[in-house]
Amino acid sequence: LKKSTKEEVKANVKTILEDYFDRLDKERRLMDKRLELLDEGYKKFEKLFSDKSYGPDRARMRKKKMK
Repeated sequence: LKKSTKEEVKANVKTILEDYFDRLDKERRLMDKRLELLDEGYKKFEKLFSDKSYGPDRARMRKKKMK
């Protein structure tokens, strides 16, 4: 194993750090996308259940009709 010069070490550390931060950035973008999708999904879910034909209100209506 040859001894690296200070410049080589600095260059290596720099490339390692750049790769690391690129990866972090990609992860962050993925997380943003995931959160966006979760938010969209939740809104659809909320809309579905705010619709009166679903949920507890519907069950109450059916009970009233039976009486």
